[in-house]
Amino acid sequence: MQIETRPTSEQTTRTCSNPHCLHSGQTQPLDAAHFAPNSAYAGGFKTQCRDCERQTRRDRYKRKRAEELAYNREWVESHRDERNAYQRSRNRDIMDTYRAATGKGQQSA
Repeated sequence: MQIETRPTSEQTTRTCSNPHCLHSGQTQPLDAAHFAPNSAYAGGFKTQCRDCERQTRRDRYKRKRAEELAYNREWVESHRDERNAYQRSRNRDIMDTYRAATGKGQQSA
């Protein structure tokens, strides 16, 4: 009986072989530039490369665009006060940073 081990430092490539993968069969370096890190996976990276993952998300959005837009619209309506408070706070922070960097909007003494 052979026990499977985690990849060693010499094993630095992985084949993205998901059947829905646009880069099926391509060998790419096993690093954060090509595979998203995820500690839930044994190798420490997701099984799809970043390009394939991006394409999967695009395809899903095309299929479920109406559902996602409806969900987002409903969420915004049900969280309007929280969202507006967040936006006001964020805009205030951005303007404070801008004023501090440029000196514009500062009152003279």
